[in-house]
Amino acid sequence: MENLTNITILRARPGLSEALGLALERLVEPCRAAAGCLQYRVHRSEDEAGVWCIYEMWRSRADLRKNLHQASMDGFFNLLRDLAEPQFDLLTFSDAEPLAAANDVAPAHRRRGALYAPR
Repeated sequence: MENLTNITILRARPGLSEALGLALERLVEPCRAAAGCLQYRVHRSEDEAGVWCIYEMWRSRADLRKNLHQASMDGFFNLLRDLAEPQFDLLTFSDAEPLAAANDVAPAHRRRGALYAPR
């Protein structure tokens, strides 16, 4: 199975963060009900005002495309043009290949230190 994960980061236009959040929340139930949707969540940044994240997992790229081409999504994209800054980040991930054998991987405490450097 292909399983695709999309993470979209949107920035609200000045003064429109709440409106953007409400618009994003209206997508949750219809997207979750769409064929092939495994997960669909909306997150609000605790670090930067007006920044929102959509986290979605789909069974396949074809399922994601079908959802994006629904007539109801057209109206949403038009609304986004009014509420969100035109620049956004979209990252698409697929399942990773199995990691190397356990003896080829550094101990957990060493990996954690390298990945999570103190601020």
